[in-house]
Formats: sequence, C-alpha cells, structure tokens
Amino acid sequence: LGQAVAGTDYVAITNQIATITAGMMSTTVTVSVEGEEIAELDETFTVNLSDAQFDGMDDSSRVTIGDDSATGTIINDDVAALSIDDVSIAEGDGGATTFTFTVSSSSAASQVIGFTVETADLPLQAIAGTDYTALAPQSGSIGIGSTSTTVTVDVIGDELVEADEEFSISLSDVLFGGVDDSSRATLGDAMGTGTILNDDVAFLSIGDVSQLEGADSSTIDYVFTISSDLMASEDIEVAVNTADLVDAVGGSDYTSIVGGSAVITAGDTSTMVTVTVTGDELVEVDETFAVNLTNGRFAGVIDTSRVDFTDASGEGTIVNDDSAVLSIADVSQAEGDSGLTDFVFTITSTSAASKELTVRVDTADLLGQAVAGTDYVAITNQIATITAGMMSTTVTVSVEGEEIAELDETFTV
Repeated sequence: LGQAVAGTDYVAITNQIATITAGMMSTTVTVSVEGEEIAELDETFTVNLSDAQFDGMDDSSRVTIGDDSATGTIINDDVAALSIDDVSIAEGDGGATTFTFTVSSSSAASQVIGFTVETADLPLQAIAGTDYTALAPQSGSIGIGSTSTTVTVDVIGDELVEADEEFSISLSDVLFGGVDDSSRATLGDAMGTGTILNDDVAFLSIGDVSQLEGADSSTIDYVFTISSDLMASEDIEVAVNTADLVDAVGGSDYTSIVGGSAVITAGDTSTMVTVTVTGDELVEVDETFAVNLTNGRFAGVIDTSRVDFTDASGEGTIVNDDSAVLSIADVSQAEGDSGLTDFVFTITSTSAASKELTVRVDTADLLGQAVAGTDYVAITNQIATITAGMMSTTVTVSVEGEEIAELDETFTV
C-alpha cells in the first residue's frame, strides 16, 4: 500500500471536535478524498482521536479512548490501458528511415508502467532484414506521471518500385511497478501497423530504330527496346500501338501493331517490341513510323505513382536502299521530204519511285553531222519527268525533212 498525502489525496482534519450526543452511542467524522485519474496503489491515511471529554470536562472515570486510530483506505479505481499507434512513412532510397511509434497510456500512473514490444512480418508484406530491422522482444516503459513513450523501428530504403508494405508491432506483458497487476495496468490497442510507403517510380522510355528496308518482298525485324530506370517487384506492362509518320503506311511498309502490349518482368529493366518491315524495290524517301507506349501498369493496375514515361514514342526509320538509274534509247528514223518528223526518245528508269523523277534534256550537234536549226529543232534545258510509280517517259525531237541526197546524220540527246 502507498501512503496518502494530505492536500493531494485527501483534505486534512486538524483539531476537529466530534460529539456523541447525550443518550447516543456514536457519531461520524467525514474526510473528503480527492478524486483523480491516476493508476496507483491503494493509499491509506489515519483518523486519530484524542482529548475525550464528558460534558466538556476531562473525566477519565466516565470517558476514555479505546481504539484511538482508524485507517482510511483510498482504493484505486483507475486502470492505465496501453495502446500503440500506426505509422506510415515513405521508405527512402537508401540507408535507414526511422519509424517512431507512440505507446500511449489512457492515464498517468504513480508507478512505472513496463511493457514488452516486438515486431513481426505480415503475410506477403514487409520482410524483416530486407525491408526493416526487426525488434526482438524488448522492454519499454512509461515513467511515473507520464502518459506516453516512443519506440523506433528502422526501415531499410531501396530503389525498387513496389507495393506499400506493412509490418506489425505489438505490446505484451504489462507491469505496474514491476508487478503484473491488470487492475491498474493493462492492454488497450496492443497492435500497431507500420506502413512502408513506396516512393519510387519506374520511368519508361523506348528507343528509336533506323535500318535498311531490305529487298523486294522480304521482311526485316525492327527491334525496339523499352527501358525502365528502376527495377520493380511486380511485372510492369504497357500498351503498344504503332502509328504512321512520314510516308510509311501500316499494312504496306510495315506490319501495324494495334492493341499490343509489352511486359518488363519483375526484377528486369527492359523488354523488346518487334515491328516487321516489308522491303520493296521502290526508290523513295526514308519513311518513318512511331511505336507508342501508353497505360503503364504495375501488377496489372494502371498506376502513375509507380509507372510513368520519359519517352513514350519510339521512331522507326525505314531507310531507302533502292536507286534509279536512268537511260535514254537511240532512235533511227527517215527524215521525210519536208515538214517535221518527230523522233521520240524513251527515257527509262531501272526502278519505279515514290516521287516523280526529273532530268534535264539538251540536244547537241556532232561534228560533221546534223546541224541544229537546219536538220532538227534543238532542245535546251528541257525537263523530262517520270511520274511517281512509273518507269519511263519520252522526249520528242522534231527533225526537218528535205529532198537532198546526203549521208545519214546524227545528233545527241
């Protein structure tokens, strides 16, 4: 038992006179006890009698004191119930982050309240030694008059994209002044949860690819690399679609991807997407198409707090590997006796082209042969065009007819 203190635990009585009325055999004395919300030992005080008198006079032949002291016991009616709170903090990228848990008592106590605290893994959640430093059962205490204390757990930071993880921290074995006394100290909410909040984001990018398209009707794979700057604890999935850019046409120049997907497996940082390009013999500009990424998913769920993009579009360049070689055929024809006769020269390309081909055309005399203005109409700086998709065109030179017997004459185009 503890000892009550006058003025704190009860209102003291000093030199108070108690009277038993004539003809009666008892009376009462009242002591006021101070109520409080402190878990404590039962406390005692005494009420002492002295100076007994009969009709106002000291007369030991008529009145004496037998039991001159009574004990008042102030019985404790408060219980300190201990609880521990939950803590949620970002884990950090490295080193240790301290999670500070508060152990609270529902009331102060006159004795030290002791307890045991320890951590534990939860199923499919944080793992001691990997995600946090475990607390083996250890002692803690709340000091006299206090209502709280703290317990710390070190969380291990990393650069892994992952789900939020939890571990438990629990209280047990509550003691009041070193004694197991549930009437004065007990458990309230004895289980706390530490939530390790993920603070990492996998930023994805896709590279560009530039290759020769290949021979006519052949196919070549354009392999695009999708990279993540961080690993993840779960699969990362993205939607993949292609789109035409400059001149390239899906279904003709390359095989389109519509509603495709790509997966970076948990623990990896890259994956590949392949687009098949079809070769041809058409002279053309370099053609481009895009491979676009959208809807980054972590563990099957779209989650921009864990998956985002730095470069969500890769460019495929189909490099032309065909060239057109132009040639012009000779023409040999009778001139006629008068007027103009058309000499039609054919300009031929070895390959068709996606754009029109043009070439400058000029005629020229040969020494001792045909003479421009006399034998034929000269051409100077004329442009001949082979239409896109075609392989030839013509150039016409007008030859002057005459009735002169002469050697055959030549000119060049």
